[in-house]
Amino acid sequence: VLEDADGSLLVCDTGAWYVDACPVSRVSKPEVKGSIYRVRKIDAPAVDDPWGKKIAWDKLNAPALIKLLSDARPRVNDRAMNALIKQGAPAVSTLGATLITNPNPRARLLALTALRQIKDGSARARHIRTALDDAALEVRLAAAQAVGDLKDVSSTDKLIRLLHSSTPAEQRAAATALGHIGNQKATAQLLMAASKPMDRFTEHAVIYALIELNSLQLVHAQLEGAKASPAGKAALIVLDQLKYSKLNASHVIPFLDSTDTELRKTGLWVASHHTEWAPEVLAFVEQGLRAPTFTREDSAGTEEVLLAYNTSAESHKL
Repeated sequence: VLEDADGSLLVCDTGAWYVDACPVSRVSKPEVKGSIYRVRKIDAPAVDDPWGKKIAWDKLNAPALIKLLSDARPRVNDRAMNALIKQGAPAVSTLGATLITNPNPRARLLALTALRQIKDGSARARHIRTALDDAALEVRLAAAQAVGDLKDVSSTDKLIRLLHSSTPAEQRAAATALGHIGNQKATAQLLMAASKPMDRFTEHAVIYALIELNSLQLVHAQLEGAKASPAGKAALIVLDQLKYSKLNASHVIPFLDSTDTELRKTGLWVASHHTEWAPEVLAFVEQGLRAPTFTREDSAGTEEVLLAYNTSAESHKL
């Protein structure tokens, strides 16, 4: 099923040849030749030249192509964008101006996409950076991804502002870009973001960005200060994934003792990666197992630890 340029659907029925080509099947009926069907809404308005074949593309300059980015025909938009990309560096300034002056969000998004794909435009990062302030969310998201791919350090402050947005998609895009850029200035802000409620996908983006930044000292300070808390949870996971983090059992015990189920599970999960902590961790786990308030829900993380430590003498005593 394909969408044609005029909005109709093309449905391709391959007939018998595809079945006959299968080496394990010979149930084909060669007389079934197949068909292509066009599905169109009744009374749908006709689109004149949906592919833009009547346009003299080879005679258009950058400003003329920019106008076509706002055309009502999607395939004409695409062809105009590809033509601008083909022009390369000479089109960069025109595309940059479009990001500021064009009132059409789709046109701005296409201009941004073109800038991302022009490889020889040295000024393109500066223009893309301005799109981080765009009024349209979809443009800001694309700009965040673009500056991250370009490792544009000068975008750090704007990305930090987006990181503290109230929109999860914006938070995720900003965190991902900050991780790619690698400016350790962002570490404290990512840890601050981790202290606030967020969905699981945003949390993952923030934690992974902190892993990429590898700021051991700042993350350690966060873990020591926040202990068993959302920010402390992020710091604990980050340090668990980094080499030379000097993480030890004393860091995880507060999480094992937390009344918050999610924090406790995180502590047990991290503990299961460190069999060298067996004496301290299993001593604490034993207290929980023997507690009269121990429930079936508590057993999931405990099982992970016991399985991880099943070769230690301490676990056999339990």
